[in-house]
Amino acid sequence: MLAERPLYIQIWGVVELYEVELLKDGIYMGSGLSLTEVNKHLMRYMEQLPVEQCGVFRALHKIMHWFAGKHVRNVASIAGNLVTASPISDLNPVWMASGAKDLDIGFDTLDPSVTYEFIGSHKEEKQKQSKAVWKNSKIQWKGDKIVVLESEERLRCPTIDENFFLGYRKSIVEEHEVIKGIIIPFTTENQFFNVYKQARRRDDDISIVTGAFNAVIDLQTLVVQHIQISFGGIATKTVLASNTISQLKGKKWDQSLLDEALELIAEEFSLSAGVPGGMERYRQTLTLSFFFKFFLEVAEKLHLENISDRNQIVDIGRTIPSGLISTQVYQQVPIEQRSHDSVGRPIPHVSGSKHTTGEAIYCGDIKIPNCLHMAFVLSPIASGVLESVDPSEALKLDGVLSFIDEHDVLENVRIGHHNDTPIFAKNEISYHGQPVGAIIAVDHESALRAANAVKLKFLSQAAIVSIENDWSAYDYVVEGEIKIGGQEHFYLETQQCLVIPNEGDELEIITSAQGTNDVQLSYFYMETAKCLGIPAHKIVVKVKRIGGGFGGKESTGPLLTVPAAIAARKLRKPVRIILERFDDMAITGTRHPFKFVYKVAMDKSGMLRDFSVKAYSNCGHSLDLSQGVMRESPKKMKRLKLFMIEKCVRTCNGTYRQLL
Repeated sequence: MLAERPLYIQIWGVVELYEVELLKDGIYMGSGLSLTEVNKHLMRYMEQLPVEQCGVFRALHKIMHWFAGKHVRNVASIAGNLVTASPISDLNPVWMASGAKDLDIGFDTLDPSVTYEFIGSHKEEKQKQSKAVWKNSKIQWKGDKIVVLESEERLRCPTIDENFFLGYRKSIVEEHEVIKGIIIPFTTENQFFNVYKQARRRDDDISIVTGAFNAVIDLQTLVVQHIQISFGGIATKTVLASNTISQLKGKKWDQSLLDEALELIAEEFSLSAGVPGGMERYRQTLTLSFFFKFFLEVAEKLHLENISDRNQIVDIGRTIPSGLISTQVYQQVPIEQRSHDSVGRPIPHVSGSKHTTGEAIYCGDIKIPNCLHMAFVLSPIASGVLESVDPSEALKLDGVLSFIDEHDVLENVRIGHHNDTPIFAKNEISYHGQPVGAIIAVDHESALRAANAVKLKFLSQAAIVSIENDWSAYDYVVEGEIKIGGQEHFYLETQQCLVIPNEGDELEIITSAQGTNDVQLSYFYMETAKCLGIPAHKIVVKVKRIGGGFGGKESTGPLLTVPAAIAARKLRKPVRIILERFDDMAITGTRHPFKFVYKVAMDKSGMLRDFSVKAYSNCGHSLDLSQGVMRESPKKMKRLKLFMIEKCVRTCNGTYRQLL
């Protein structure tokens, strides 16, 4: 009996999650907006609204510039950051530092002092399927910022404060709730807000520590009326400096406040040696440095003259004080040192100059006259029987030259580290996205268009897609378990190759693969004709640049090069294949998902006495490197004496193999 498959919903079609509305005290942003879209709306409002109202907007705009890379910001969302509840989130300290007042709305417990408007009601049977739509302009909200959560039972707006995040990657958002939106508040003339992030590099990196600060100060007396201080990267969750906040309220913004605040922060966020994340003293110093910087910036805006370090503010990397120039000094080496001796010399990347000038040539940049293009025809099901393949309609399209499938492959030839991966599906379909055939056309677009026109007839069968599926029939008790999902090697350039037939049986292959040996020896193994039956010395494999790999292009190169070589040899013309991102992810697979079932024994003193663990790995459709991965996994469990029994289990239709 198969376990129920997880259900995924594409939120792009949920229009309520993309609403943007200007309210009396802030801006409502739907949770489905990408960070790039949020940033565009913030910039638009910063141009329209008074400067003093845009303090939080400016801080968000600044931090989003350093948030991951542009391609991540194009898909990442506000809701994703809140639900993930990462302790090193760049944005969560900003939300927390706003100091929202609690507002919890239930369908049955509405506050009569607040105005609401709902369309639809869960109480009426005839309207059970209708969703309650919250009209943002109808709610009179108090505080600085709230997040809107909705479920079938209620709509609530909890505070993002010290109680919102419960622990490591846990928040008060319940499984059945949807984050509908967030209200980003306006600031006032006497309110100062900023955020600071320190990472190992300035661009596209996670933070070591992030700090957000919000202070409301009486401009006449300089007394702190309200202050919020929030940090990420200091604990297992985003935290509020509660003790420091309570001590600073009512104090005058001067040198004595700075001295007291630094002492309080150092005491409140004292990190002991060996805490997760390491760099204890450095992280603690960052909390002090961030407040020190915020204090100086506010002092400068308040025109305070009696602050000793007021002139030390420098926005490193953005502005350089006049009269200063930058330089880089290298170690001097002896004159007699040989030119090829690298000791003491700065060593640039071997292709660094070409990368920075745009002269670097990747596989996709190589132009070959009369080159043809190939595109895979992929299986739309995960498991089943392939009954027929009809490429007739595809071959009628303009620019299409040929179609290849398992009939063009030598009999009983397979590829992969264990010779268990078919080049094309023959009768049995083993995984979603498995190549069934390939179209060869005069250009990339024509090949893709024709590949979609190939008609497949198949008998779909139930597929095993997770570790639990195979063990659901067993009756056993689990003391504890940990699951680690598979990860995609998201390299910048998708996998691609160019195969050029030369005289005789010679082939030249230009690939983006990491494993050139695998590409070459996929055609020749222990003097037995394989795939094309060509000896290895007649196949030359070249790599200009892989365009990112992370190991994801190590053993998967033959999945492209073998079909392309078959097509090139058949048509006697160069053939290029460039995988689309989805096709790349479907064909090559991911790192192995793991499940660990463990038992722990302790004595009365709490001393760990015994520990046993069973590791299960979802190896996918073929064995590939799965045995090596499983053999290495126990070595990562430090201070444990382990032994491993290796067991290869073929489940129905060979959907995946599992190692125990």
